[in-house]
Amino acid sequence: MQFAFVALTIIMLALPVHAQVLQRTVQSSAAVNATAGGSRMQGTMAQTVIGRTRSTDRADLGFWYRVPQGVVSIVIPDTEAEVGVDHQIPVLLVNAKGLFRDSIFEADLHLKIAYHRTVLVYQGPHALSYDGDSAVIEFTTTVTDTTTVIDVLPFQTTLGAVEQTVLHIREVEWISRAGITTEKKDGLFILKGLCREGDTTRLIKRANITGIRKITPLPVAEGTTVDITVSEHGTVQLMVADALGRVVDVLFEGHLAQGEHAFVWDATLLASGQYHVVLIKGPTIASRSVIVQH
Repeated sequence: MQFAFVALTIIMLALPVHAQVLQRTVQSSAAVNATAGGSRMQGTMAQTVIGRTRSTDRADLGFWYRVPQGVVSIVIPDTEAEVGVDHQIPVLLVNAKGLFRDSIFEADLHLKIAYHRTVLVYQGPHALSYDGDSAVIEFTTTVTDTTTVIDVLPFQTTLGAVEQTVLHIREVEWISRAGITTEKKDGLFILKGLCREGDTTRLIKRANITGIRKITPLPVAEGTTVDITVSEHGTVQLMVADALGRVVDVLFEGHLAQGEHAFVWDATLLASGQYHVVLIKGPTIASRSVIVQH
């Protein structure tokens, strides 16, 4: 009987044994990374149901799976303007790489934006309601890019009860898209050319200075007009630079008389993105950021 046991042991040791070895490495105080061949599983001690496995062939395998989530930013930039002028304020979508997944390249977005109604008078087509001194613009649009101008809000500036107003992104709703976290940055509008004496606000009459008056329409496309003011005759350069500061277009270079001048900018050959319109006259340099969108 003892010889039979020894023989059986020898036979078992001779058989090939195949075992799967998991290599575990600690990633933090509560996170582990387990690998087996070409597969890797990541998780924490608290992740009993939610998680993900990856292999060299496929992603999202096994019993751990996390629904993809995106974090996007909606931004209204700070702007300023004189009293009694047309003023356009863009609403921007940035940092939206997590928004479009699985070859889905559009999403419907519903927005409500509130501001002080006595300093800005809305001139656009969207629905407008009032809540005390606040006006609320409400609209729905379709987003088809990860960095884009959602809309451009046209206003008329007025001398009202306040000298500035916050454009507050009151409500954001992604229609039929779950799992999107939205970061909101409100914008600030400030009236220029005002002087306050006690309870009285006065307009300051300013002499003409060299600068960029306005760029319309926005976002930039073909047939955009750049209006500038020149304080005195002299040599002027008006150019367009990209986000890295490289000159990509020259709108004008030469002598101009004192006064206001307009130049047409055809941006059809430029890629969509952010650019800077730069005006140079002697020691004076004025610039304005714009978005080109095709």
